Amino acid sequence: MLKKIVEETEPEDLIWNHPKAISLNFREALRKTEGKKNPSYMLPQKTDLQIVEFDDLDFSGVTVSQNVGLLKRYFGYKRINLGPVYFFPYISGTPKDDFSNIGRLENIPLYPTLAEPQYVITGEMNGCAIIITKKDGAKTFTAWHFQSPDSVNNREKLRAFLKEYRNEIYSYLCFSDYASENNDETYNEKEREGFNYLFFNRKNHGDGNDWVAGTWELRCIPLIRTLNNPKQDDPWVGDLISFSTKNKFTRPIDFNQPLIPANETGDLIINWIISHITYDVTLRNRPLLPPLPPGVSTLPPVSIINDH
Repeated sequence: MLKKIVEETEPEDLIWNHPKAISLNFREALRKTEGKKNPSYMLPQKTDLQIVEFDDLDFSGVTVSQNVGLLKRYFGYKRINLGPVYFFPYISGTPKDDFSNIGRLENIPLYPTLAEPQYVITGEMNGCAIIITKKDGAKTFTAWHFQSPDSVNNREKLRAFLKEYRNEIYSYLCFSDYASENNDETYNEKEREGFNYLFFNRKNHGDGNDWVAGTWELRCIPLIRTLNNPKQDDPWVGDLISFSTKNKFTRPIDFNQPLIPANETGDLIINWIISHITYDVTLRNRPLLPPLPPGVSTLPPVSIINDH
Protein backbone atom coordinates (compact mmCIF):
# COMPACT_ATOMS: atom_id res chain seq x y z
CA MET A 1 0.00 0.00 0.00
CA LEU A 2 2.87 2.36 0.84
CA LYS A 3 4.45 1.77 -2.56
CA LYS A 4 1.15 2.57 -4.31
CA ILE A 5 0.88 5.89 -2.46
CA VAL A 6 4.44 6.82 -3.47
CA GLU A 7 3.80 5.93 -7.10
CA GLU A 8 0.71 8.13 -7.23
CA THR A 9 2.71 11.18 -6.11
CA GLU A 10 5.71 10.71 -8.38
CA PRO A 11 6.49 13.91 -10.29
CA GLU A 12 6.35 13.70 -14.08
CA ASP A 13 9.33 14.91 -16.10
CA LEU A 14 7.64 17.76 -17.94
CA ILE A 15 10.81 18.61 -19.87
CA TRP A 16 11.22 15.08 -21.21
CA ASN A 17 7.54 14.77 -22.19
CA HIS A 18 7.17 18.24 -23.69
CA PRO A 19 6.03 17.91 -27.34
CA LYS A 20 8.25 20.74 -28.60
CA ALA A 21 11.98 21.36 -28.37
CA ILE A 22 12.86 23.79 -25.56
CA SER A 23 15.36 26.62 -25.92
CA LEU A 24 17.63 27.45 -22.98
CA ASN A 25 18.06 31.05 -24.12
CA PHE A 26 16.69 32.48 -20.85
CA ARG A 27 17.25 36.11 -21.83
CA GLU A 28 15.38 35.82 -25.11
CA ALA A 29 12.48 33.93 -23.49
CA LEU A 30 12.18 36.69 -20.90
CA ARG A 31 12.32 39.37 -23.59
CA LYS A 32 9.53 37.68 -25.49
CA THR A 33 7.24 37.03 -22.52
CA GLU A 34 7.74 40.43 -20.89
CA GLY A 35 8.09 42.57 -24.02
CA LYS A 36 11.34 44.19 -22.83
CA LYS A 37 13.96 45.01 -25.47
CA ASN A 38 16.99 44.22 -23.30
CA PRO A 39 15.92 42.34 -20.17
CA SER A 40 18.42 41.63 -17.42
CA TYR A 41 18.21 38.47 -15.38
CA MET A 42 20.26 36.47 -12.92
CA LEU A 43 19.31 32.85 -12.48
CA PRO A 44 19.98 31.77 -8.88
CA GLN A 45 21.15 28.28 -7.88
CA LYS A 46 17.62 27.41 -6.81
CA THR A 47 14.54 28.96 -8.35
CA ASP A 48 11.08 28.15 -9.67
CA LEU A 49 11.05 27.80 -13.47
CA GLN A 50 8.35 27.37 -16.06
CA ILE A 51 8.15 26.26 -19.68
CA VAL A 52 6.53 28.87 -21.92
CA GLU A 53 4.78 27.61 -25.06
CA PHE A 54 5.14 30.16 -27.86
CA ASP A 55 2.21 29.90 -30.27
CA ASP A 56 4.12 31.81 -32.99
CA LEU A 57 7.24 29.61 -32.85
CA ASP A 58 7.94 25.92 -33.38
CA PHE A 59 9.67 25.58 -30.01
CA SER A 60 9.20 26.62 -26.39
CA GLY A 61 11.31 28.56 -23.89
CA VAL A 62 12.14 28.56 -20.18
CA THR A 63 11.77 31.50 -17.77
CA VAL A 64 11.62 32.14 -14.05
CA SER A 65 8.08 31.42 -12.82
CA GLN A 66 5.88 34.49 -12.76
CA ASN A 67 2.44 35.23 -11.40
CA VAL A 68 0.50 36.57 -14.37
CA GLY A 69 -2.81 38.40 -14.48
CA LEU A 70 -6.06 37.05 -15.88
CA LEU A 71 -5.56 38.55 -19.35
CA LYS A 72 -2.12 36.97 -19.77
CA ARG A 73 -3.36 33.73 -18.26
CA TYR A 74 -6.20 33.33 -20.76
CA PHE A 75 -4.87 35.15 -23.82
CA GLY A 76 -1.11 34.96 -23.40
CA TYR A 77 1.36 32.14 -23.77
CA LYS A 78 0.66 28.86 -22.02
CA ARG A 79 2.96 28.37 -19.02
CA ILE A 80 3.86 25.01 -17.46
CA ASN A 81 5.36 25.19 -13.98
CA LEU A 82 8.38 22.97 -13.33
CA GLY A 83 8.44 23.86 -9.64
CA PRO A 84 11.73 24.46 -7.82
CA VAL A 85 14.82 23.72 -9.94
CA TYR A 86 18.54 23.62 -9.18
CA PHE A 87 20.71 25.49 -11.69
CA PHE A 88 24.45 25.41 -12.37
CA PRO A 89 26.00 27.79 -14.91
CA TYR A 90 28.44 27.65 -17.81
CA ILE A 91 31.56 29.78 -17.27
CA SER A 92 33.67 30.60 -20.33
CA GLY A 93 37.45 30.35 -20.48
CA THR A 94 40.13 27.77 -19.73
CA PRO A 95 39.65 26.05 -16.34
CA LYS A 96 42.02 27.29 -13.65
CA ASP A 97 44.41 24.95 -11.86
CA ASP A 98 42.09 24.86 -8.84
CA PHE A 99 38.99 24.40 -11.10
CA SER A 100 37.33 27.37 -9.38
CA ASN A 101 36.02 28.77 -12.68
CA ILE A 102 34.19 25.62 -13.77
CA GLY A 103 30.42 26.09 -13.41
CA ARG A 104 29.12 23.77 -10.72
CA LEU A 105 26.43 23.18 -8.12
CA GLU A 106 27.36 21.50 -4.85
CA ASN A 107 25.28 19.86 -2.10
CA ILE A 108 22.59 18.32 -4.32
CA PRO A 109 20.81 15.73 -2.12
CA LEU A 110 21.09 12.10 -3.22
CA TYR A 111 17.46 11.51 -2.25
CA PRO A 112 15.46 14.76 -2.44
CA THR A 113 12.07 15.02 -0.80
CA LEU A 114 9.03 15.90 -2.89
CA ALA A 115 9.33 19.47 -1.60
CA GLU A 116 12.89 19.76 -2.96
CA PRO A 117 13.89 20.25 -6.63
CA GLN A 118 13.57 17.20 -8.85
CA TYR A 119 15.55 18.91 -11.65
CA VAL A 120 19.14 20.08 -12.00
CA ILE A 121 19.63 22.06 -15.20
CA THR A 122 22.42 24.06 -16.81
CA GLY A 123 22.82 26.32 -19.82
CA GLU A 124 22.95 25.44 -23.52
CA MET A 125 25.58 22.86 -24.48
CA ASN A 126 27.28 22.54 -27.87
CA GLY A 127 30.66 21.11 -26.95
CA CYS A 128 30.74 21.04 -23.16
CA ALA A 129 30.36 18.10 -20.77
CA ILE A 130 28.53 17.42 -17.51
CA ILE A 131 30.55 15.55 -14.87
CA ILE A 132 29.05 14.18 -11.64
CA THR A 133 31.17 13.85 -8.49
CA LYS A 134 30.47 12.72 -4.92
CA LYS A 135 32.76 12.40 -1.91
CA ASP A 136 32.93 9.00 -0.25
CA GLY A 137 30.10 8.59 2.28
CA ALA A 138 28.49 11.92 1.39
CA LYS A 139 24.71 12.28 1.12
CA THR A 140 25.04 14.98 -1.53
CA PHE A 141 26.80 15.32 -4.89
CA THR A 142 28.13 17.98 -7.26
CA ALA A 143 27.27 18.64 -10.92
CA TRP A 144 29.95 20.33 -13.09
CA HIS A 145 29.59 22.08 -16.47
CA PHE A 146 33.06 21.45 -17.91
CA GLN A 147 33.73 23.92 -20.71
CA SER A 148 34.65 22.59 -24.20
CA PRO A 149 37.08 19.83 -23.15
CA ASP A 150 38.11 19.14 -26.76
CA SER A 151 40.17 22.36 -27.01
CA VAL A 152 43.94 21.88 -26.49
CA ASN A 153 44.26 23.75 -23.18
CA ASN A 154 41.01 22.41 -21.75
CA ARG A 155 41.98 18.82 -22.59
CA GLU A 156 44.94 18.96 -20.22
CA LYS A 157 42.78 20.57 -17.56
CA LEU A 158 40.31 17.71 -18.01
CA ARG A 159 43.13 15.22 -17.38
CA ALA A 160 44.10 17.09 -14.20
CA PHE A 161 40.45 17.19 -13.11
CA LEU A 162 39.95 13.44 -13.60
CA LYS A 163 43.12 12.71 -11.61
CA GLU A 164 42.11 15.09 -8.83
CA TYR A 165 38.63 13.60 -8.49
CA ARG A 166 39.40 10.03 -9.64
CA ASN A 167 37.69 8.41 -6.62
CA GLU A 168 34.68 10.73 -6.77
CA ILE A 169 33.47 10.58 -10.42
CA TYR A 170 30.24 8.64 -10.91
CA SER A 171 29.00 9.63 -14.36
CA TYR A 172 29.32 12.12 -17.18
CA LEU A 173 27.66 13.25 -20.40
CA CYS A 174 29.66 14.66 -23.32
CA PHE A 175 29.54 16.08 -26.86
CA SER A 176 29.39 12.71 -28.64
CA ASP A 177 26.29 11.88 -26.58
CA TYR A 178 24.20 14.70 -28.04
CA ALA A 179 25.88 15.62 -31.37
CA SER A 180 25.01 13.62 -34.49
CA GLU A 181 27.71 11.53 -36.13
CA ASN A 182 29.11 12.65 -39.48
CA ASN A 183 28.76 9.34 -41.34
CA ASP A 184 27.24 10.10 -44.74
CA GLU A 185 25.70 12.74 -47.00
CA THR A 186 22.60 13.01 -44.80
CA TYR A 187 24.65 14.45 -41.90
CA ASN A 188 23.32 17.79 -40.61
CA GLU A 189 26.09 19.93 -39.11
CA LYS A 190 23.49 21.85 -37.09
CA GLU A 191 22.73 18.76 -34.97
CA ARG A 192 25.29 19.59 -32.28
CA GLU A 193 23.21 21.05 -29.44
CA GLY A 194 21.83 19.39 -26.33
CA PHE A 195 19.30 20.13 -23.61
CA ASN A 196 21.12 18.13 -20.94
CA TYR A 197 19.95 17.99 -17.33
CA LEU A 198 19.35 15.74 -14.32
CA PHE A 199 15.98 14.44 -13.15
CA PHE A 200 15.23 12.46 -10.00
CA ASN A 201 13.29 9.44 -11.24
CA ARG A 202 11.15 8.07 -8.42
CA LYS A 203 9.85 5.32 -10.69
CA ASN A 204 13.28 3.69 -10.70
CA HIS A 205 12.86 1.63 -7.53
CA GLY A 206 15.75 -0.77 -7.94
CA ASP A 207 15.57 -4.44 -8.79
CA GLY A 208 12.37 -5.90 -7.42
CA ASN A 209 13.07 -6.76 -3.77
CA ASP A 210 15.50 -3.88 -3.19
CA TRP A 211 13.13 -0.91 -2.99
CA VAL A 212 14.87 2.48 -3.04
CA ALA A 213 13.66 6.08 -3.00
CA GLY A 214 14.56 6.66 -6.66
CA THR A 215 17.54 7.48 -8.85
CA TRP A 216 19.08 10.62 -10.29
CA GLU A 217 19.40 10.33 -14.06
CA LEU A 218 21.34 12.32 -16.62
CA ARG A 219 18.87 13.09 -19.40
CA CYS A 220 19.90 14.15 -22.89
CA ILE A 221 17.63 15.71 -25.53
CA PRO A 222 19.71 16.30 -28.71
CA LEU A 223 18.76 19.46 -30.61
CA ILE A 224 19.32 21.32 -33.85
CA ARG A 225 20.40 24.93 -33.43
CA THR A 226 19.89 27.14 -36.48
CA LEU A 227 21.42 30.60 -36.62
CA ASN A 228 18.69 33.20 -36.87
CA ASN A 229 19.07 36.42 -38.85
CA PRO A 230 16.33 38.42 -37.13
CA LYS A 231 14.39 41.18 -38.77
CA GLN A 232 13.11 44.17 -36.86
CA ASP A 233 9.74 42.52 -36.27
CA ASP A 234 11.13 39.02 -35.65
CA PRO A 235 9.35 37.36 -32.69
CA TRP A 236 12.60 35.67 -31.60
CA VAL A 237 16.06 37.27 -31.79
CA GLY A 238 18.04 34.24 -30.63
CA ASP A 239 18.92 31.04 -32.48
CA LEU A 240 16.14 28.66 -33.52
CA ILE A 241 15.77 25.24 -31.87
CA SER A 242 14.26 21.95 -33.03
CA PHE A 243 14.63 18.25 -32.22
CA SER A 244 17.63 16.46 -33.66
CA THR A 245 17.31 13.17 -35.55
CA LYS A 246 19.44 11.64 -32.79
CA ASN A 247 17.37 9.89 -30.13
CA LYS A 248 17.16 11.24 -26.62
CA PHE A 249 18.28 9.02 -23.75
CA THR A 250 18.50 8.67 -19.98
CA ARG A 251 21.61 7.59 -18.04
CA PRO A 252 20.86 6.47 -14.43
CA ILE A 253 23.62 7.36 -11.98
CA ASP A 254 24.87 4.58 -9.70
CA PHE A 255 26.35 6.27 -6.64
CA ASN A 256 27.56 2.95 -5.22
CA GLN A 257 30.68 2.69 -7.37
CA PRO A 258 32.91 5.46 -8.82
CA LEU A 259 34.00 5.08 -12.44
CA ILE A 260 37.74 5.35 -11.80
CA PRO A 261 39.37 2.96 -9.27
CA ALA A 262 42.60 3.86 -7.49
CA ASN A 263 44.81 1.39 -9.37
CA GLU A 264 46.53 0.90 -12.74
CA THR A 265 43.21 0.13 -14.43
CA GLY A 266 42.02 3.50 -13.17
CA ASP A 267 44.88 5.20 -15.03
CA LEU A 268 43.79 3.44 -18.23
CA ILE A 269 40.18 4.46 -17.61
CA ILE A 270 41.24 8.11 -17.23
CA ASN A 271 42.94 7.96 -20.64
CA TRP A 272 39.86 6.36 -22.21
CA ILE A 273 37.43 8.86 -20.65
CA ILE A 274 39.56 11.74 -21.97
CA SER A 275 39.41 10.19 -25.46
CA HIS A 276 35.63 9.80 -25.18
CA ILE A 277 34.79 13.22 -23.71
CA THR A 278 36.97 14.98 -26.33
CA TYR A 279 35.81 12.77 -29.23
CA ASP A 280 34.47 14.88 -32.10
CA VAL A 281 31.78 12.88 -33.90
CA THR A 282 31.21 15.76 -36.34
CA LEU A 283 34.49 15.04 -38.19
CA ARG A 284 34.04 12.90 -41.31
CA ASN A 285 37.52 11.33 -41.19
CA ARG A 286 37.78 10.93 -37.43
CA PRO A 287 39.85 8.18 -35.79
CA LEU A 288 38.13 5.32 -34.00
CA LEU A 289 37.78 5.44 -30.24
CA PRO A 290 40.36 3.19 -28.54
CA PRO A 291 39.05 -0.06 -27.03
CA LEU A 292 37.97 -0.07 -23.40
CA PRO A 293 40.62 -1.07 -20.84
CA PRO A 294 40.81 -4.81 -20.01
CA GLY A 295 38.09 -5.88 -17.59
CA VAL A 296 35.91 -2.81 -18.23
CA SER A 297 32.63 -3.75 -19.89
CA THR A 298 31.06 -0.34 -20.51
CA LEU A 299 31.85 3.36 -20.15
CA PRO A 300 30.09 5.62 -19.51
CA PRO A 301 27.26 3.82 -17.63
CA VAL A 302 24.54 2.15 -19.69
CA SER A 303 22.05 4.54 -21.32
CA ILE A 304 18.36 3.94 -22.02
CA ILE A 305 17.54 5.14 -25.53
CA ASN A 306 14.11 6.64 -26.32
CA ASP A 307 12.69 7.95 -29.56
CA HIS A 308 10.99 11.35 -29.71
